[in-house]
Formats: sequence, C-alpha cells, structure tokens
Amino acid sequence: MPIDDQELSARLRRLPVLQPPAAGWAAVDAALRRAPTLPAASLWRVAAAVLVMLTLLALVMARPWSVNRQMVPLQASNDGVASLVARSQQLEALLGQLPRRPAVEQAGTTMAIDELQARIQQLDEQLSLPEAGRGEVRRLWDERVQLMNSLVGVRFAEATRRDRWANTNNGEFL
Repeated sequence: MPIDDQELSARLRRLPVLQPPAAGWAAVDAALRRAPTLPAASLWRVAAAVLVMLTLLALVMARPWSVNRQMVPLQASNDGVASLVARSQQLEALLGQLPRRPAVEQAGTTMAIDELQARIQQLDEQLSLPEAGRGEVRRLWDERVQLMNSLVGVRFAEATRRDRWANTNNGEFL
C-alpha cells in the first residue's frame, strides 16, 4: 500500500541519528588511493586495438571483397554489362532468401551493412542518370556487383553467427 509524503517524512524523522566514524573521510580517501588503477600502458593498448579495428573496417569498406574465406579482392571480369546485371539480380535474390536481421544486432555488423547499403544506393542513383557513358555504366555495375557480394557475405556471416549462438544456447534467444 502506498505511503504518502507526510507519512514517509514522519518515519524518516523517527530513525535514530547515527554518527559517522571519526576518520570516515580519511578511510574513504585511503581506500580510493589503494584501489587498482588502469595503467597508462593498458590505455595505450586499448587505443591501439580500437585504431586497428577502425583501420580494418575502413579497408574492408574501401575495397569490396569476395565471399570466400581467403578474402581475395574481386577482379573486374571481361563480361558485358548484361552479365553484371544478371549477377546483381542473383545476389539480390540470395539476399532475399537469407533470414531476417536479428532484433539485437552487433554494432560493427550493423555499421558495415548500413555502409554497404548506402553505397549500393548511391550507385543505383548514378546508374539511373542518363549521362553515364558506356564505360562508366560498366564500372558502376561492376562496383555494384562487388558491393552486393560483400553485403551477401556480411549478411551470411550475421545469419550463421546467430544460428551458431542459438545452437550453443539450446535455441533460446534473449
């Protein structure tokens, strides 16, 4: 049953008055000085690890990679634009077959997927412009196929990571 403010105030006033220990603040200060601190070397290690991760992310985002495990950069093929369009459509269909994105996502994966999707959208806008020359159209479609390959790889990794986690936790999700 709820207590109103006046009743609460009356109960608090009836509590016994306690005196703090004579050297209370000195003991708190001494305990804080004894507490382990993070050495500067550890901070540098953390900063270096973050820098390495950001550099790797920038490298992966700057150069689309194939889906295979060797992470070999995709090379532009000698096929025509029609084959690139067909490959792009195949990759779109493959994306449609992957499971839905998880409700709880990892930040790095989400950033990578969002960046890839934004770059694909930019390419689609460039491809819709009538002033693009034949060579430019081929380059844009080639880049789109590479980005789609990367997106399929990241989404596939996300889906398999989620499945692997579910298998280790008896299929239960949070």
